[in-house]
Amino acid sequence: CEAEPVGIFDPSGVALVWRSSREPDLVHTQTLSQTVGNRFEGAIAAQPANTRIDYRLCVRNHAGIETRWPAEGDATFYATDRLTLTILGSPYDYGWPEPAYGVHSFASGLVVNASAPVLVPLAEDTRMANIGHFGTGSAPQSGTNSSVTFQIDTSSYLVWLWQRQHRLLLTSDSGGHPQPIQTLWIAASGSYTVPEAPESITVSNGAAYAFAEWLLDGVRAPPLPARSGPSFGVLPMSAPHTLTARYLPADLDGDANGVQDWWEIQYYGANGLNPLSDDDSDGFTLLDEFL
Repeated sequence: CEAEPVGIFDPSGVALVWRSSREPDLVHTQTLSQTVGNRFEGAIAAQPANTRIDYRLCVRNHAGIETRWPAEGDATFYATDRLTLTILGSPYDYGWPEPAYGVHSFASGLVVNASAPVLVPLAEDTRMANIGHFGTGSAPQSGTNSSVTFQIDTSSYLVWLWQRQHRLLLTSDSGGHPQPIQTLWIAASGSYTVPEAPESITVSNGAAYAFAEWLLDGVRAPPLPARSGPSFGVLPMSAPHTLTARYLPADLDGDANGVQDWWEIQYYGANGLNPLSDDDSDGFTLLDEFL
């Protein structure tokens, strides 16, 4: 309790007067302990469930004048079972839920409001996402919400479920004409089916560009000797990634060999190739295959 105003009341004159329905003729008077300032506290000995407790607070000032609360009669409460609610996280305790992780005591019949953060950042490109919960006892058995409300009637467990997610940045590079970046968050145990890139695009100045290759975290994908075509396929997301579709001017022939650079890079990873070569010995030159 708090006795106000501070300084008027005698710290040794703050008392709790109570009796129980089990022993209605026995009146207990307990002097409360001053904790800090005008705050006092005390405790009634544990009682069997459903025991009625009638009580009042009495305060005496330095002049010996006593006042009480309530002004008339007694306040009342009933003893209830002391129950425990254990809050856990799976696979580990992430974030700062309310109530916090650990074991908490509640009186039987109280309503519990529990919540956990929706997202917990671990790094710029990795996070834990709250995907729901499961519980035992009075707690909801399962759900996908990040908050629950329930009446606790038996000792219970509430487990918040967490999923590790990695960031995937999808972008395209058209040589000084960057296209918008799309940010996706994918479960670390999952994968992402990359949409097929357009074979050609037109940038804001009207210039035509052709798809040249995919760059996964700055490295050609798939690696040579495989072709890096517009269809990437499935990308496992066991780590964060940046996936870039690289485009070159459709008519660019930097080495003047008659074969556009985008085609050379898509199939061979570099330009400057001999247009008369026949690396696969199929009877067609590089220039023939391009044309």
